[in-house]
Amino acid sequence: SGSNTLAGFVFNKNVSTVTWKVMDAAGNSATCSFTVTVTDNQKPTITCSGPVTVNNNPGVCSAIVNLITPTGTDNCPGPLVFTKNYAGNIYPVGTTIVTWTVTDVSGNTQTCTQSVTVIDNENPVIGCAGNMTVLNDPGQCFATVTPTPPTIATDNCGAITYSYVLSGATVGSGNVVPVQIIFNMGLTTVTWKITDQSGNSA
Repeated sequence: SGSNTLAGFVFNKNVSTVTWKVMDAAGNSATCSFTVTVTDNQKPTITCSGPVTVNNNPGVCSAIVNLITPTGTDNCPGPLVFTKNYAGNIYPVGTTIVTWTVTDVSGNTQTCTQSVTVIDNENPVIGCAGNMTVLNDPGQCFATVTPTPPTIATDNCGAITYSYVLSGATVGSGNVVPVQIIFNMGLTTVTWKITDQSGNSA
């Protein structure tokens, strides 16, 4: 009901029926109706939390990270639903970009992104073989020896590289496990080093 104009009338979202009625001086009337459909096509807003940086959980190449759900607003009342494209809360070493999506009751969506960086700060584990005492090569003042590499060489993130340094009677170094080394007479100390992909070493 109202005046003979709809100027300035505010229609809510969804379907409204407008029924017009006219009446003459004798009281005779007639009606007609039409619908006004208001569709919500305005995207909600979404604000992600800032970047997250954590260290790996001990012994594994990942970390458990529980992200804070973004905040959002919408022009129409009703619950907002937040989802993310990364399932679970276990993130690998490195940087993962998480995309959050907010959806309003009309199906409109908006996204924002958040980075999760997991730093591997765990040193690898190394265990050396025992000391070696060998005789000189026949007729020589040295011995050709194949040194035993570390008996334990593991890392929480897998891949490691080897290097060694010789000090004492024999001096030298290398970046691979040697097949043979010529050791001078006397005591030589072999220092083994393993390094993981993140630069942690032992």
